[in-house]
Amino acid sequence: MALIGPPGPADAWVISGREEPAEPPGPAPQGASDLLGAPGPSAAALPGNVGSRPGPRRFRHRGDGPPTNHANVSKGKSAMSYPIAHYWGESGENTANLRFGAAAPDVLIGAGGTSVHYLVDTPSANKTFGLYRLDMGPRPTGPAPHFHRTMSESFFVLSGIMRLYDGERWIDAEAGDFLHVPEGAVHGFRNESHEPASMLMLFVPGVPRESFFEEISEIAAERRPMSEADWAELYRRHDHFLP
Repeated sequence: MALIGPPGPADAWVISGREEPAEPPGPAPQGASDLLGAPGPSAAALPGNVGSRPGPRRFRHRGDGPPTNHANVSKGKSAMSYPIAHYWGESGENTANLRFGAAAPDVLIGAGGTSVHYLVDTPSANKTFGLYRLDMGPRPTGPAPHFHRTMSESFFVLSGIMRLYDGERWIDAEAGDFLHVPEGAVHGFRNESHEPASMLMLFVPGVPRESFFEEISEIAAERRPMSEADWAELYRRHDHFLP
């Protein structure tokens, strides 16, 4: 949702303003060309890529304690508890919101590029999360590896083949594949299949990601010139950091 870069061709959505895949993670960029990305190999050829369909990986844990015993959690043996109640009524309310799949996208990024659907925006979820659907066009597009400081991010592939970067390798993710990205974890995604691809994107907690999508859409539509300082300021405001 990280995530998005400067304007390129009318129907492209790329971190570098070009259609070439972005560079793998490296030292923090110094010049404008580094910040915006430079032409490089396809994600399949980047270091750390070990194949298109790797086996499952163990969950990582953070901190000094042992990893969570998921078996105990499922049996109710975890020390976790439910959070404080947000609703104190007795009979419930008729406040659910149904959105049909055929609804028009909320944001278009580049003509024929990426459509963003706000399934649950941050205000609707009382700032607890934001859930979006990204429908990406057939042209190679997507952000270079990056990380966030204030939010976790999760991806669930709905259709097509999406290239996902988990901090170590690029993976050809198919429908049903899922990637969870904790705060600070380097990640990226691209559609390099030359076919449409769709996925769900979840941010926790809720952040003003809608304004990021909309700002990037405006920049692309206007083909607005952006300096290194302009991009750095945009990324800083939207918790988007390059490794």
